[in-house]
Amino acid sequence: MKILHNVLRTVCIEPNLSLLGNEETNSFQPHIIIYDDDSVDLVLERFVELIKELKVDNIHKKTKRPIKAIGWVGPNPDKPEKHTIKTYFEGYYRPTTQQRRLLPSLKSYMKKNESKKAKGYSDSIIDCFLRVLSLSDKKRETENGARPFTKNTLLNTLKVKDEEFYEVFRIKIATWINGIINSGEDYSSVVLSSIKSYILQKFLPFFEIELSYDLKEFINSELLDGGSDDEVPISQNIYRHPGPEYSGIEVKVGTIHSAKGETHTATLYMETEYQGKRESETILDQLKGEPYKQPRSKKDTYKKETLKMAYVGMSRPSHLLCFAGKKENMLPLRDELEDNGWVIIDNLVR
Repeated sequence: MKILHNVLRTVCIEPNLSLLGNEETNSFQPHIIIYDDDSVDLVLERFVELIKELKVDNIHKKTKRPIKAIGWVGPNPDKPEKHTIKTYFEGYYRPTTQQRRLLPSLKSYMKKNESKKAKGYSDSIIDCFLRVLSLSDKKRETENGARPFTKNTLLNTLKVKDEEFYEVFRIKIATWINGIINSGEDYSSVVLSSIKSYILQKFLPFFEIELSYDLKEFINSELLDGGSDDEVPISQNIYRHPGPEYSGIEVKVGTIHSAKGETHTATLYMETEYQGKRESETILDQLKGEPYKQPRSKKDTYKKETLKMAYVGMSRPSHLLCFAGKKENMLPLRDELEDNGWVIIDNLVR
């Protein structure tokens, strides 16, 4: 793990020169897969082959942690020529949707069901909080504008914004689940009262939400029937190598945002184009091991944003990190990159 963390020490805004890895984890050296315009669509294929070569797939079977390929910028229909996740994986599409039933009241989400397991109650409770956000028209800001919260993005937002709040929220959910399961009634009055208080006193202030008429009705209503259908995103972006010997390896493809808070067995960081530049241009010095220093003459906003995203993406794997870098930017500095611990894979380019 030590070599991987050598890279992460400088791929950040504030240098983590004292960062230490888990000495019990036998991770591999980080790799850079060099691509050019003619071979960019082979990067994922080479990533899978490396996983097989290093036997990371065997580790994956034990850890059960995913193997993922992530990038900052997803496809933009208005700019198809832009270098995005879709450049690497033509089959990539933004998450599709499925129907979810929107219930008419807080109480309707808390009904006891003998056939339900703890996971089912957890989903119902989180759906209730998503309904609160929806009724308040509270959305999350993304690179493509405001988007509704989903289960994963809600939990990730809480964790990133305030980890203590997130931990208490998860404990509360476990307590509510236990209360519902052990209740002798269809609806636990103790659980309902606790959730109402939590929403009003903690959850709404956390998101700076004012109690509207519609939200107040939802929280206090005794309605149990009715409701409507809503669409929520799901994702099926999976890359599979065409070779039969790689059939057991699946790579989930998505954005860096979607991977926040996750741990992967192996991660491929696919550089993308942000503000006209790729990571191999913007943060090349940090990939070489040079700590970031903000110029006195400018705010350096774009580079800071790039470093933040790079750190999030590159700190996901427990065992193997790969970075897809453009030939023209990476090869001239091969020696310096190798001195910082990177292994260069250049057999995709001439």
